[in-house]
Amino acid sequence: MNQTFIDPRIKHEIPQVYRNLGVTRGFDPPPPSMITMLLLGFSGSGKTTFVSSIPRALLLSFQDNGASSIIGPRADRLFVPDWQTYEKVANQLRSDARAGKRLWDTIVFDTVDEWYNILAERVVQIWNNRYNKKAESINEVGKEGRGFSDAASLLERELDSLKSVGYSWHLTGHLTEKRINKGDEPTTVVRPVLTNSAFKVVIRKAYLKCEVTPFYVRKADKVLTLPNGVEKTVKVDLNPSDWRTEFYLTIHSADALAEEESKVRLPHLPDKILLPPHGAWDVFCQCWDEAVAKCRDDNEQITQS
Repeated sequence: MNQTFIDPRIKHEIPQVYRNLGVTRGFDPPPPSMITMLLLGFSGSGKTTFVSSIPRALLLSFQDNGASSIIGPRADRLFVPDWQTYEKVANQLRSDARAGKRLWDTIVFDTVDEWYNILAERVVQIWNNRYNKKAESINEVGKEGRGFSDAASLLERELDSLKSVGYSWHLTGHLTEKRINKGDEPTTVVRPVLTNSAFKVVIRKAYLKCEVTPFYVRKADKVLTLPNGVEKTVKVDLNPSDWRTEFYLTIHSADALAEEESKVRLPHLPDKILLPPHGAWDVFCQCWDEAVAKCRDDNEQITQS
């Protein structure tokens, strides 16, 4: 367990009754295994590649064969085509955790957009059964967007129920381009596919919000020795057989991508991390641990001043 650093100038102890309520002191961020994360990106950007590299993770894939092409994955995966399948696995996960038999630390929803569609279908089913209605889509549930609100609430309850028994979770989500008019000029903006009400929920719940973008490596550094003996590094084209794809994990802060975002990244964590296609989670964990260590150094300097 990470040590909590407490300012020695603060003399009073926190009474146990308040500790039981959750009152804490000191810099004590979660370890990578307990981070909840929202990863956004366009289709094929590397979201599933990243989450598949997480050890002791169960990837719930809502698209048949959605993660089957990932080479060397660490995460186990399960195809979830409908609410009945999801409910069974979620109940089993909670039951195992309560019995002290957790097989996985992290549950991955790949993607949250497709999971939301299953939740929306469940909301329609509940509505029809409760009120003897024949709604065919979430748009027909209640008035003033009640169906969308109910689906967002169901999503939040499911995430909270997994968190309450000790699981962390990651959500992958698609981005899309939309044409909108700003004044008289049309412009293209990037938006999450997820509905606004559900997106507000996951933004509030996620500890980190990230965007994944591919990076195509087509050149390499080559050191040349000039006639005067000076060495110079230049970029040279790689043979097509040596081309590879890596990807960037961009850590967003409060003003990025979504007006409703409320989480700010860990100080000293790089804004952008270049990740390999395999073992990406290890690289992220190294960056996270280094950032935490620097923050602890800062804390020690403050307390000693």
